[in-house]
Amino acid sequence: MTGKYDIELYNATVHYFLTVKRDITMLQGNSASGKSELVRLLTDFGRSGESSGITLICEKPCTVLTAEDWEVRLAHMSGRIIFIDEGSSFVKTEEFARAIMPFIFMRS
Repeated sequence: MTGKYDIELYNATVHYFLTVKRDITMLQGNSASGKSELVRLLTDFGRSGESSGITLICEKPCTVLTAEDWEVRLAHMSGRIIFIDEGSSFVKTEEFARAIMPFIFMRS
């Protein structure tokens, strides 16, 4: 990814405004800081779009990478901003480290 992207994500009860500088962004933070809610909103929007009651404003598609079929899904996520919860166990594997190398080297 070149540059940075602003992301606005909200529903009737919460509103997030983020700026990211990476294709793959690890969500980290203290307990009760809103990480799980952010992941839930992104996941729900990815499944149902605007009919979910969630609004996502960003120049690039955004998605959450989870443990379920992460290898297959990651291979098809070019051109997206990918969020990963810090508690996802697959991020600690050598397979994941190898799989994200193309994303790291695509940056200018």
